[in-house]
Formats: sequence, structure tokens, C-alpha cells
Amino acid sequence: MAGELILIVDDEPSIRRLLSGHLLRRGYRVVVARDGTEALRFFKEETPNLLITDLNMPGLGGLDLLRHLKAVDGLGPVTATMIISGTKNFAPTHGDPVAVDDSLSKPIDMAEFSLRVKRVLRLAAERAASAE
Repeated sequence: MAGELILIVDDEPSIRRLLSGHLLRRGYRVVVARDGTEALRFFKEETPNLLITDLNMPGLGGLDLLRHLKAVDGLGPVTATMIISGTKNFAPTHGDPVAVDDSLSKPIDMAEFSLRVKRVLRLAAERAASAE
């Protein structure tokens, strides 16, 4: 479902360029942020269909960003994909209630990335439809 808005949050300019260019070529609307603090400012303007965020960033990292968003009144659930370094499986720690819909490991396989973005957006649309 091209045309959906995706926010990419990563402190590495090369990752932001790679992912945003890939998604723009597929018809998505894309906004990028350098860190969680910048992403929070964006959420004051608009809620993206998908948040793709790096787990580890200086300052406000991916999990902290999701915790802040969860506390925003009236925002509702945020569909999120976490980018992690290495091949470890991602899971929030210490029983953290932060919901993450998917995770990707660096280096990112772009074919797999495309498929997973489509899948997560489809699941989010199905969740929204069933909540109505």
C-alpha cells in the first residue's frame, strides 16, 4: 500500500539515505530523523503509518523513543520496526511493555526489508480495521 508515511530514525546518515531512498522509489512518503528527540518533534505534527528506528543511538535510543510515545495522551499504538546491530534477536528487556512489531539486523538485506515493511504495514491496517 504505497503512499503511506514512514518515519526513519537512525543516527547513521548512510542508513537514513539507504532506507529512505529505497522506500521513496516504492512510492512511500518518507521522513527522516537523526535521533529520538527529533522524532518526538515530528510526532507532534503527524503520526506515521510506520516508525523504523535504530535501537542504539546517542541520547534518546529506539526503546526510549517508544516509551516516550507510549506515554503521549491520545496517540494510540505506534507501529514500529527496530533496527539492531548484529544478529541477536531483539526483545525488550526487563518485561518492558513497549511493543515492537518487527526487527531487522544490520547489515540490512533490502529485498527482505521491502517484504517486511509491506507485511508490517498490512498487519497494522488489519489491526486498525478490527479495532473500528
